[in-house]
Amino acid sequence: MKNNRGNLEDYPDILEAKDLAEYLNIGPRKALDLCHEKDFPAKRIGKCYKISKAGLQRWLDKNVGKLG
Repeated sequence: MKNNRGNLEDYPDILEAKDLAEYLNIGPRKALDLCHEKDFPAKRIGKCYKISKAGLQRWLDKNVGKLG
């Protein structure tokens, strides 16, 4: 999977799981796994997960180096 956008600022304020996968350069299944994590800033709306860009940045700042 290739990140077609350079920075998080290039994404909309509310991301979907596919945007998350693209930005983090991970697969769609891993993106959904992150959305299910208790401390991850995602909300389920219907069948879709929505992720706040600001919340994602805070989560990344807090968890950098912990992903594996």
